[in-house]
Amino acid sequence: MGTYRNTCPDCEDTYETDCWEPIKCPFCELLEVKAKLIAAEQWKEGAITVLSEWNKAWVAAGKPGKIGESIALATAKEITRLKTRIT
Repeated sequence: MGTYRNTCPDCEDTYETDCWEPIKCPFCELLEVKAKLIAAEQWKEGAITVLSEWNKAWVAAGKPGKIGESIALATAKEITRLKTRIT
């Protein structure tokens, strides 16, 4: 196995590698991983916000449901039950 001179398709830097195919340089690979990590962290923050809002609705509905039951489904059932009592 030899060493090949390669050019990164993103930044066009040249570097040595043991692969003859054009692959990203280690720096560009790191930037791509960092971007994916930031996107995952932003998704997580959004998911936590949504779950927090669901928790508020669940508490307002009187914490319906059993342990292990979906908070969303238990809350929806309770809202439906309360609506039938009103109408």
